Amino acid sequence: ETNMAIGSTNPSVPVEINATEDNALSTGDGTGLVQIGPDSGANIGMNASKIQARSGDAASTLYVNPGGGAVNIGSGSSTVTIENDLDVDGNLTVTGTATSISTETVTIFDNIIALNSDYSGTAPTANAGMEVNRGGGAQINTALRWYENSTSQGKWQVSEAETSAAAYYD
Repeated sequence: ETNMAIGSTNPSVPVEINATEDNALSTGDGTGLVQIGPDSGANIGMNASKIQARSGDAASTLYVNPGGGAVNIGSGSSTVTIENDLDVDGNLTVTGTATSISTETVTIFDNIIALNSDYSGTAPTANAGMEVNRGGGAQINTALRWYENSTSQGKWQVSEAETSAAAYYD
């Protein structure tokens, strides 16, 4: 087995490129360390940390596994950052113990939001609802909850915080 190298006399892998990048990777042909495909046509430029799909001097769509198969990014301890917009064409499944959304407006087309959807049983005990953060300090949060415990079980609760005075509605 023979290893091949550019910029190295002792390659440790089948193809090793050990060169200084003269041109930073961009949408322009001939930039980066490696180009797969012809100038002025569909090609991919690569350097040590980036991949750019392009067609001539314009950015192009990069398809990963267009024939199917899973795509894993990072590892269990990685943070994956998507810069700019992310469009999901299909279902989005988020697993974990917390989901944080840092945005000003959330728009939901569906007319039903399911809370406690992982509950199965015949005697629920956890309240469910929505709470509005009013900033802390003297401002007490406001909540709308379906109440599942004590004498108000099975009623809607409108309150300022769970421990303060509340109105209950059938």
